[in-house]
Order: sequence, then C-alpha cells, then structure tokens
Amino acid sequence: NTAALAYDANGRGEAPEAVTMKTSAATNAAAAITGVPGYTFNVWNTTADGTGTAYAAGEQVKAANVDPVATTLYAQWTTNTYTVTLNNGGGSGDGSVTATYDAVLPNVTVPTWEKHVFEGYYTGENGEGDRYIGKDGKGEKVWDKTSDTTLYAFWKDSAKIKSMDLLLGGDIGMRYHVTVNDTALQESGKATVSIGSKKPSSKTITYKDAEEDTTGARLFPFNVSSVQMAEPVTVEFKDKDGKV
Repeated sequence: NTAALAYDANGRGEAPEAVTMKTSAATNAAAAITGVPGYTFNVWNTTADGTGTAYAAGEQVKAANVDPVATTLYAQWTTNTYTVTLNNGGGSGDGSVTATYDAVLPNVTVPTWEKHVFEGYYTGENGEGDRYIGKDGKGEKVWDKTSDTTLYAFWKDSAKIKSMDLLLGGDIGMRYHVTVNDTALQESGKATVSIGSKKPSSKTITYKDAEEDTTGARLFPFNVSSVQMAEPVTVEFKDKDGKV
C-alpha cells in the first residue's frame, strides 16, 4: 500500500515536496525549513495549531511493514527575540528592551535630559533612520530586524535661546540659536544690544531680518569703537510680548 506524506510551511518559508509512503519502508519527517527571517523552525506537527502529534526534523513518521495513512505535517515556528539597546545620549541612563520579531516594541520609560525634549528612539543618531519608539515612550513600529540592535534617543533643545556666542573682530556680532519649537521668538523675536554703562548706545535687529550663517545661526552685527571695546555689553532677546 502507498499513501502521501505532504508538508505545509504553515505560513513561513517554503514547504518540502510531498513524498510517497510505502508499507514496506520506514518514512522519516523532512529536514527543518531554514532561512526564514525572524523565525526558527521548531517541529513538524499533524495539526496546524500544534495540538496534534509532533515529529522532530528527520524523526520516523512511519515504521517499516506498517500500512501508511495519508498525512500532512505542518511546520511549527518559534518567533525570534532580540536585544535592543537604548542609547540615550546625554539623557538619563541607558537600558535595553527585548524585541519580538513582527511585533511592536514594548513601551519604555521616557528618558529625561535637562533643557531637552525627548523625540523618540531612532535607528540612527540625531533623529536619522526609522523611529521605533515614540516621544511618549510607546512602541510604534513593528520590529523587522533580525539581529541585536541599538536605538538612539533624539533630543531637541527646549531652551528658547540655545546658545549666544560673542564674536570679536572689526565688528562685534552676536549669534543666536533659537529652537524651532519656539515660534514666538522666530516670528517676532528681536535683539537689542546696548554698549556702555553711562550713556549706552543701542541697536535692535529682529530675528527674521538677521543674517543666517552656514551653521543656521543668526548673526546680529553692530559696530564698536575702540573706546567702547572696554565698556560692558548688554544683550536682550525678546519676543513681541517682551518674554525671553
């Protein structure tokens, strides 16, 4: 007597071809299916949900001198997991989470960094690549990588004035970096520079009118006499409501 032994990959990879079982010969299960990203073959089973009889790859399914019965064996899979290291840059301590392939990353505690706003975890530094965890610490992208990986926190400076550098030369200039989330300073901010303590001279330049240099900073230039070089310089940067 003969009967078919068929295989079903159960949604992953490519199943082996069916074989013909004979009464006179023993029949073994096929080898494991390999090369399926994110999944590892476990065993063969007589039911798709794994509740039937299990056979390891290569295990005997039918002994010799036993009449065969048509059978289908279904591949059973284990979903792979990976360690994802969280690099927080200058923020609160680094950590890691376990990623399950084809599942959204678990939620994490939002890291903190003084004067910075957390914008999520990305595959690249400085917000480059794909974001897998959002600014609220919740996983938002299905894990599709097949190796341990590092994700990088992306931060935005929350200070209204990021930095203010004094440039000395024939002129004195002020460079202001204003965060992109502070629209009030970008739209109506202005710098007033006063020189001298007794009868100060001053000059005001709005942010929008200031020259932008190659770094993205705004340059607020003003002339200073040789006498004034020794005088104190006062700088105020305010929006239309007078707030810094």
